[in-house]
Amino acid sequence: MSIAKVAVEDLVTESDVEQKFLYPALTQDAPFGLGISAAHIQTKHNIRRFSIGKGASKKSYYPDYLVVIGGLPLLVVEAKAPKTN
Repeated sequence: MSIAKVAVEDLVTESDVEQKFLYPALTQDAPFGLGISAAHIQTKHNIRRFSIGKGASKKSYYPDYLVVIGGLPLLVVEAKAPKTN
């Protein structure tokens, strides 16, 4: 699916945002995407837990996507469902 053809009403859940918007935005060539090779994109299944926040508000989570090039994590991507604060 092309990111240019995604309608806002098609993005209902966090999974919709991940699969229909973010992954295409990462992998498609310009002008609609970043052109990152799928080989450089790790998903939750392959990502270790990260700690975020400070002090008492610190918590662990698994980001939705991690872009790793040359062994270095360059981009951490976290999706939220539409209308989530």
